[in-house]
Amino acid sequence: MFSFKNDIRECQPRIVEQLMQQVQYGPGPPIRTLIGRNLATLFSVGDPFPLFNTINRCNDVLKSKDEVAKL
Repeated sequence: MFSFKNDIRECQPRIVEQLMQQVQYGPGPPIRTLIGRNLATLFSVGDPFPLFNTINRCNDVLKSKDEVAKL
């Protein structure tokens, strides 16, 4: 189990980046649910410190989509 966590932490930045790219495409609710569950699992098993940066990026995506919708 210990090596599993190390493997996750090693790949975590790349996986987070891939999931965040999918968020920017504006997927539907089922895909957003899967992305959220994957991120939650990733941060609970891996390194939790990048979580706050990821949340801020999600908020930025939501704000930009909201601004476009207002135009």
